[in-house]
Amino acid sequence: VENSIPHKLVGDPNRLRQVLLNLLQNAVKFTEEGSIRVTVRPVDSGNGGSPRLRFEVKDSGIGIEESQQVVIFEKYQQANITITRKYGGTGLGLAICKALVELMGGNIELSSEPGVGTTFSFELPFSAARVDMRPSFERMTSDVNVSSLKILVVEDNKINQKVLIKMLERLGHDCFVAGNGQIAIEKLEQCNSTVDLVLMDVQMPVMDGVEATKVIRKQGKDKADLPIVGLTASYQHSDLQYYQDIGMNFCIGKPIRMKQLKETIKMCKQELSFRYLDSHSMNVPDGPLLVAGLESFDPLWACMCRQYVGTRLRSALEEIDPFLA
Repeated sequence: VENSIPHKLVGDPNRLRQVLLNLLQNAVKFTEEGSIRVTVRPVDSGNGGSPRLRFEVKDSGIGIEESQQVVIFEKYQQANITITRKYGGTGLGLAICKALVELMGGNIELSSEPGVGTTFSFELPFSAARVDMRPSFERMTSDVNVSSLKILVVEDNKINQKVLIKMLERLGHDCFVAGNGQIAIEKLEQCNSTVDLVLMDVQMPVMDGVEATKVIRKQGKDKADLPIVGLTASYQHSDLQYYQDIGMNFCIGKPIRMKQLKETIKMCKQELSFRYLDSHSMNVPDGPLLVAGLESFDPLWACMCRQYVGTRLRSALEEIDPFLA
């Protein structure tokens, strides 16, 4: 990063972060030897006012054939079928980059030579910052107050692993990693019941997240025993039923936002609360009256209790909160 670039600029950090992450993921994936270099430098904006920056991600990887360069930014496109079989992926990463760069007012381009490497570059306009701004990431996590869970992160991409682990650690959770679905199954067998939650990437080599989830459920771990959250760049809300049918509790789209991740984990904790309630065995003969009282006190608890009224409730509530019991 050139020293002449201002320390603070106004732009879209989330979109820019996702573009750079996608480009770096590709660079790491396709560069087995050599180097990867990211540079940022100012360019002449031509209007004497708003600063403009040029970003470049250069690698010494396998490169892209000239015939494929014209379609590489289209959805579900990869250089060839051999690339898909060897390296995995959906072919959406560069299409997402192109869309995000254009939304920010820029254009993305590439230059590549097979066997030599590839350079992706794009220019974006920014505005000069006029006030001191706290990092939005700290604002988003300043009110974090959730108990720690042991979370298995199943993700084949090294950069995605690091980003997700950092987010989970900021939320106070203990996490460990599996590089594909097969490794995840083996680690779950080793850990027995000590894992509280699985974050499962859908697209992975060796064994993808869909197949791994099916195997885990067939092994007897149901949704209340072990919540599984799918992670995919191609997720749409209409896809949720499909992922739930194969055994996932929830699914969230990439890029993952801190607020979205926190809320999803909160919903999974409710699933774990159901498991906790279900582990107690005292019946509640006056359950309907208890739920009616909880409705005015705490609607969330009332919703949870309604599912367990008449079975195994009072003893669990006594341990959690004697007043509610």
